[in-house]
Amino acid sequence: MNLQEVWKKLEMEKLEVAQPSLLNPWATKSKHPVAKLKDAYKITTIFSVVFLAVFVVLLFLFDQWVVQVAIGATIVGYVFFFVTNFSMFRRIKTGLPLDGSVKSALQSTYDFITANIRFQERTALFIYPVAAAAGYVMGAAASGADAWEFIQKPVVLWLLLAFVIIATPLCWMLTRWMYKVSYGVCLAQLRALIEELEQSN
Repeated sequence: MNLQEVWKKLEMEKLEVAQPSLLNPWATKSKHPVAKLKDAYKITTIFSVVFLAVFVVLLFLFDQWVVQVAIGATIVGYVFFFVTNFSMFRRIKTGLPLDGSVKSALQSTYDFITANIRFQERTALFIYPVAAAAGYVMGAAASGADAWEFIQKPVVLWLLLAFVIIATPLCWMLTRWMYKVSYGVCLAQLRALIEELEQSN
């Protein structure tokens, strides 16, 4: 089985994929798994930019410094996600490797994407508490209260802590589900192709 034949198999619609939907806009039948994974990172990068823009606007809507600090920290988190997703989008190569084996190229792509997903999931555990706290103090400021005085009350601090403890794992589970929807099917297809190449050898 030569390189051209293998790459042609990647272009075939031999594995069924769900039609695109609001829950899974990444799905498509017309491209091989590597191209679909690249598209998924492109869409995730766009989402990162949108959320980043929203928090930048919020930064200028609140004039209380404690709220601005919390929003600023959240912006840093979204900048991180944007840089990570955009760098992954650029790193994924969809062309036929001319100086190496197709299997090695596909295996390398599979490995660094799965490693990146795990890295982003772990990093999110540190960003979500900050984002939850930012939402908490924004709510206080939006109600007309002085956010700094508000969060110094013991009962408020305990409520904030409880909110962060509850919100963080929920957001993390939501993130894992979104990664599974966004990348899971394509990664499974890519894994199947790699295993097929191993068997053919």
